[in-house]
Amino acid sequence: MSETSAVLDNPPRSGSALEPVKALLINPPSPDLHCPLGLAYIAAVVRDEFPVKLVQLEASVAQAGDAPSYFMYRQYHVQGVHVIERCIEKEGFNVIGLTGLTYQANFNYALARHLKAKYPWITVLYGGIHATFCYKEALASGAVDVVCVREGEYTFQDLLRSIRSGEKDWSRIDGIAYRDEQGQVQITPHRKVGDINELPFPAKDLIPIYGFERTIVDGPGAEADGTTPAKANPYGLYGILGEMLFSRGCPADCDFCGSPQFYLRKFRCRTPELIVAELKHCIENFGLKHFSIVDDVFTLNHKIMRVFCELVKPLKITWTCLARADHMDLEMIQLIKRAGCIMVSYGVESGSQRVLDQEHKNQDVDHVKDVFRWHREAGLPATALMIVGHAGETVADLQASYEYLKSLQPFAIVCQMMTPYPGTRLFDEVAEKAGTILTRDWDEYIRTQEPIFLTNSLTREELLYWNQQIKSLVQGWRPFLGRAWTVGKLLKTRLLDRDFLRFTVGYLVTPKA
Repeated sequence: MSETSAVLDNPPRSGSALEPVKALLINPPSPDLHCPLGLAYIAAVVRDEFPVKLVQLEASVAQAGDAPSYFMYRQYHVQGVHVIERCIEKEGFNVIGLTGLTYQANFNYALARHLKAKYPWITVLYGGIHATFCYKEALASGAVDVVCVREGEYTFQDLLRSIRSGEKDWSRIDGIAYRDEQGQVQITPHRKVGDINELPFPAKDLIPIYGFERTIVDGPGAEADGTTPAKANPYGLYGILGEMLFSRGCPADCDFCGSPQFYLRKFRCRTPELIVAELKHCIENFGLKHFSIVDDVFTLNHKIMRVFCELVKPLKITWTCLARADHMDLEMIQLIKRAGCIMVSYGVESGSQRVLDQEHKNQDVDHVKDVFRWHREAGLPATALMIVGHAGETVADLQASYEYLKSLQPFAIVCQMMTPYPGTRLFDEVAEKAGTILTRDWDEYIRTQEPIFLTNSLTREELLYWNQQIKSLVQGWRPFLGRAWTVGKLLKTRLLDRDFLRFTVGYLVTPKA
């Protein structure tokens, strides 16, 4: 009898006093490697009470003639599933924690069914933004036991405690959806993390750092399961562990964004002292010097920003962030530049005030133009995030956006097609009136350069044409010289900063579009 068969014949008694509860957190495959901050926060909250491990899955396109994969999902070989199975069979992990965005949902359901079929005693918990708004779908998948709705750190902890007690009385836990004994879907009262300053730093030391550009690196100290400790892989560190999240929520109410429903338009930010303490922690433990702050609106609270900028200057780091233009002025732009900021990205979205007003963006096109002018004056690069295919958008609106972007002269442009995601007003109310959602196959929602949503006023060909026209604004010699001038101004003070050079030269040569 094989070892695996023996384990299957004698499954762990999950939830009993004889068997400890062990949680295995799984980050699904993604075309771009990002830090699984949500899982890292959950791990940080529960690690003192329960054994916890985090696995990063990768996927590559299957070629004709390839040997059968350990786990196939459509046309992809999925790497790392053997690590999950080894953890279950040899280490006794009996709770699986899944998360993911909309385009990862079908994969998560397939993986959960695969694991449940092989190890029927495990408990599968699923959270994240898609699961929050599609909890009925998740429970109907046949393999998800409980959905964590909205913020999941303390909810996940309570679920593990309930499993350990052997009772599994889900009705007593706030912030979840589950099926009762009659098979009916139940959802408990909403829960959120009250004071995010009380959360521990995310457990980035548990993240198995896979290599830069999707290559697994077996550096010094690599573990037998194919993961690599953080310090062994500086390329993975640069793009993954440097991602930081210091605030939650946004007060805006944009039709196309899920944040208003997920965080209920409440903005909460850690204290500047705690933010700087976390940065120091990453510098000392991972050797980082550049950080990507991925908050929706990091610069929203100017009082916090002023203190933060004074505290962060002595660290001599570089960082990027996202911001809303309506909360920025020349003083703040100059302040964050002196504190090490080397790029700010703004949700410009459209150059048509009518379109912005219609989708509750609450943004003035003239003020945005001022903000980008202030960035040029300060010599701080600014990226314009654009969307093509807004509800009610016309060819005239797209022409206006094109001319508007020319006047903004952004350092870089990121342009994508409008996609109605579950949990947004666009998906729930607007899209059916303003156009057609072409597919509800979540796998297709990874596409940002092909239409998922067609408005009544634009054809697919028109969307593709204007998407390319907008991207062309950062191509060619003239935009290159403009970027070179901006980088040159920054080089005066950061000439010997390797991380800075790597980041800015990459944008200079190949701007995002």
